[in-house]
Amino acid sequence: PYTTLFRSKELGFTGVELIRSDTVRAMAARANCTYILAESAKLEHASATPYLLTEDVYKLITDKKISPEIRSFLESKQVKLELV
Repeated sequence: PYTTLFRSKELGFTGVELIRSDTVRAMAARANCTYILAESAKLEHASATPYLLTEDVYKLITDKKISPEIRSFLESKQVKLELV
């Protein structure tokens, strides 16, 4: 499902909707691979509602404006990146 998504080093991928977080986690638990499609600007912010641990994300699809710091962090957590 589409959701507002942010990133936190401590919490992983976060959002603003508590009810949706349960749905996102339940869907990811049943998936073979979890993909996230998000513009890189959203990765600069964090929220208090955890959606997915960084380690649970297989691939992030984002734009080429992703910061080197975030890119390095995600790659260190074995998240594959596809820049479009």
